[in-house]
Amino acid sequence: MLPSTNVDVSTLHGSRVPPSFVVIGAQKAGTTSLYDYITQHDLAIPSIRKETHYLDWRWDPSLPPLDDPNGVAKHKAMYLRYFRTDILLPNPSIQSGEATPSYLLGGSIVIDRFKALMDDQCKILAILRNPVDRAFSHYNMTADTQGNPEQLRNRSVMHGFIIPTSTRCVIGGTRRWQIVTAEIAELEALGIHPDMSFDAFDDVFLKSRVNFTHGGHSFVGRGLYALQLAGWYQAFPSSRIHVVNMDDMKTPTGAKNTRAYAAPLNADTRQRLEVFYAPFNAKLKTLLQGSSTTSFSWAV
Repeated sequence: MLPSTNVDVSTLHGSRVPPSFVVIGAQKAGTTSLYDYITQHDLAIPSIRKETHYLDWRWDPSLPPLDDPNGVAKHKAMYLRYFRTDILLPNPSIQSGEATPSYLLGGSIVIDRFKALMDDQCKILAILRNPVDRAFSHYNMTADTQGNPEQLRNRSVMHGFIIPTSTRCVIGGTRRWQIVTAEIAELEALGIHPDMSFDAFDDVFLKSRVNFTHGGHSFVGRGLYALQLAGWYQAFPSSRIHVVNMDDMKTPTGAKNTRAYAAPLNADTRQRLEVFYAPFNAKLKTLLQGSSTTSFSWAV
């Protein structure tokens, strides 16, 4: 007679604490589609809020800090409010997660919070897109005049740039070129280069130039994937990190973003971005060697 395989599920209550996965970015690279694909699985349910932002701008400063004996427990309790714990804790075979694209740009602040609050089983997912196309899509989203007053106000605040409401609809090549040129010049003035350490990048750029205000910022900086991901590979075993190429998605992610944009990215602006990104893309390829089977045609 075969041994009984009956399991008393009550003994498994709480053995898997949500989230089981977190999509950390990149913004405008298909995070919504990736999240939707995962949560279509029979044993996966969406979180109460897809983008919790708890590890960045929804972090509750009124709670004790993480180095306080009660800090981790209180922040965990607050974070778990974004998940269906009534279903997940008694049913550990069911998984759930969230997708907050700004986590990738959050640097050591977000990484430290992630380390403190997440279960060791939690997977870290990142989906990447050609950084030139990502920057253009991000710009168009920010320049879009559709939306409620809060959305428009948030879109007007960019990393180092303010677009007045009266000119936000002007997305011609010259205006894009000016923004791209100005941000690249700023990155170069800060000494940003592909071979710098994550700690240096974190100090010089992520902590000092990027804030947690919701909205569009750092069109060019968000595409420096290798420098951002390096911190996650530094903090977690590569077995917990899975990097996806947006080009590999079976269904075009553009279906999630149906706005019609006025003009394509002109050739001069595209070439300027491609030249700037080339060494950073090569660094990404090196970073992922041995830890990911994903390839990127634009990272050579």
